[in-house]
Amino acid sequence: MLEFIFPTRNYIMFTSLRRQLILICVTIVALSMLAVVFVNFYTVRTHTLEALDRQVFQLAEVHAAGITEWVASKRAAVASMKPAAQMADPMPVVKAVEQAGGFDPSYLGFADKRLFTSQERKLPPNFDPTVRPWYVKAAQAGAPVITAPYADASSGKLVVTFADPVGPKGATTAVAGADISLNVVVANVNSLKPTPNSYAFLFDNVGTIIAHPDPALTLKPVGTVGGGISVASLAATESSAASSQIMLAGRESLLYVTKVEGTDWSLATVVDRAEATQALSSMVTSSALTALAGVVLAALALAMLVRRALVDFE
Repeated sequence: MLEFIFPTRNYIMFTSLRRQLILICVTIVALSMLAVVFVNFYTVRTHTLEALDRQVFQLAEVHAAGITEWVASKRAAVASMKPAAQMADPMPVVKAVEQAGGFDPSYLGFADKRLFTSQERKLPPNFDPTVRPWYVKAAQAGAPVITAPYADASSGKLVVTFADPVGPKGATTAVAGADISLNVVVANVNSLKPTPNSYAFLFDNVGTIIAHPDPALTLKPVGTVGGGISVASLAATESSAASSQIMLAGRESLLYVTKVEGTDWSLATVVDRAEATQALSSMVTSSALTALAGVVLAALALAMLVRRALVDFE
C-alpha cells in the first residue's frame, strides 16, 4: 500500500517502462496504418488519373468524330456540285445542293467570272468570284478547303465556307462553294462537360477560338481563355497524348487536346481536377479516419494487454 502513496524507485521505473512499451507498440501500429493509407492512396490515385485520362480522351474523340462526320458530309455535298460546272445550266444542281446540305447559300464560280448562286442576291455588276477568299484558297490548294470562321454580317451567326475546285491545281476552271452556320458544331462542343465545371472549346491551327461556352471569346485568340494557354502549349499537349495541368480562375484543371480529323481544328477539354478526383479525396478522408480510429483502438488494446502481461512483475 505504501508503494501507491510513496512510490519506490523500482515502481516508478517499471511504470515508465510500461508506458514506453505501449508507446513503441502504438507508434509501430500508427506507422503501419500510415504506410497502408499512403500505399492505397498512391495506387488509387494513379489508377484514378489513368482512368480519368482514358474517359476524357474517349469522350473528346466521340465529339471530335461527330465534328469530322459533319465536315465530311458538307464537303461531299459541295463536291456533288462540281459536275454541274460542265452543264449549260448548273442552277438546278446548285439549288438542290443548298437544300440537301442545309447551306445558306451554295454557289458555283467560274474562272471567266460567272457566278451561279442558289439565292437571289444583289451583287455589284463587276462582281468577280475569282478574287474571293474561298475561290483563291481552293484554287491554290487544288483540293477541298474550309475557310476560317467568320461572323455573318446579316445574321451575326458564326459561318464557314466549304469550297472545292474543279480541274487540276494551277488550271482551275471553277470552284464550288457553300456557306453554312456552325451552330451544330458549337452545340456539339458546348455539350462536352465531363463534370459540372468542366467545358470544351474548339480552336484552329492559328489559335483562333471557333466555339467556347462563353460567346464573347468566339474568334478571339486562345490566350484569352487564361491559364497561360497558347498555341504552343496546346500543340505540346496534343503531341504528348496526355493531359497537362493549368490554373484557371484559381482552380486547378486538367487540359486535354484532341485533333479534329479532316480539318485544321482541335478540340480542347478543360476538366476541373477537384470535381474529377472527388471520389479520391473522399477515399483519402475515409482512410485517414479509419486509420485514426484503428490507432486509438490499438492504443487502448495494447495498454490493456501490456498491463496484463506485466502484472506479475509489479
